Amino acid sequence: MLAIILGLAMSLAHHFSYELVQKLRSHHSMLLSFSAGISTTYLFLELLPYFSEGAAELGRHMFVFILIGFVLIHLAEKFIYFHFYKNKLRRELALENAAVSFIYHFLIGMLLVGFARDNPYEALLFFIPVFLHTTFHAIPVIVSKSPIVRLVLASSTLLGVIFSLFILTEISLFTKFALIGLVTGIFIYTVTRHALPLGRKGAPAYFIMGLLSYVLFQVIIRAII
Repeated sequence: MLAIILGLAMSLAHHFSYELVQKLRSHHSMLLSFSAGISTTYLFLELLPYFSEGAAELGRHMFVFILIGFVLIHLAEKFIYFHFYKNKLRRELALENAAVSFIYHFLIGMLLVGFARDNPYEALLFFIPVFLHTTFHAIPVIVSKSPIVRLVLASSTLLGVIFSLFILTEISLFTKFALIGLVTGIFIYTVTRHALPLGRKGAPAYFIMGLLSYVLFQVIIRAII
């Protein structure tokens, strides 16, 4: 039940992210930095250590899945830049963005189920940064005018949850951490490449606020556990 609620919340955030960012345009830089602080903290204090614990049990070769996730999204983006003319670039980038976004959020849905089954608190720790990341960073290059296309893309997380709950109900430990590795690689790329404001952009104070807020939240959750 928890996974379905979180998956639905993710899908709603995905669907309304563009409109929300437009309404909060004057505060977007601060929200971006705050979200980036949370995402960065989660990446280094939760996601990588959690994956490392599984890799310690399964073998260090599991780290290849982080590399695969990182390299695949990087190559997909570079392929578009190097192989298409400028007048086609925005459309092709939008298609690449949509495909990668759908796969990424589908995997997020599957992992929400996996975390929720093992420990609901881990699911919440995972949900908050990916929810904010989706809301403020995962915006298509070109927003599709088709309501059906937008609905399908926005439903990707919920579809991943449903797939994991009712179709692929059992996965091995290897498969679970392989998926976590792929998501970790993609998350590392998107956070460092797109989420963190570059140059004069962003608000460092809000980045620190996001970092400290998530550390505090993590401490509280661990204390409850």
